[in-house]
Amino acid sequence: MSFDYKKEKPFVYVIVCADLSFRHRVVQSCHAALESGLKLDHCKDFPSGMVVLQVKDEKELIGAEDHLHRMGIKCHMFYENPMNRYTALATEVIPKDKRRYLRQYKLLSMHRSNILDKIKRLFK
Repeated sequence: MSFDYKKEKPFVYVIVCADLSFRHRVVQSCHAALESGLKLDHCKDFPSGMVVLQVKDEKELIGAEDHLHRMGIKCHMFYENPMNRYTALATEVIPKDKRRYLRQYKLLSMHRSNILDKIKRLFK
C-alpha cells in the first residue's frame, strides 16, 4: 500500500467487546493490536495511528469480523484462553477511503454498555 502522509494518516482499528471490564477491554485491545501486527504483517512498512472501538459482546464481534471481511478488510481475531472466547479484533492498516466501513461502531468507552446507564436512570 502507498499512502501520502501529508494528506492522510492510515489507522489500525481495534474492536473490543464492551461486556468486559474496562481494564480487560484495554488489555484485550492491546493483545489484538499486537497479534494483528505480527500476523497481518502491516507494521513493517509504515507507521499508523490506532482507533479503539467497541461492540456489545462476542456475538457482535464475530459479526463485525464478518462485515469487515465482506468489505475486503483483513483483520485478526484475538482469542483469550482463560476467558474461553474471542474478546477483540484488530484490522490491517486502513486508508481513509475504507474508514466508512467502521462508522457503525462506537468508540471505546469506560461504561460497559448503554444498558447499564438506562438501568441507573430508572432508579434515580
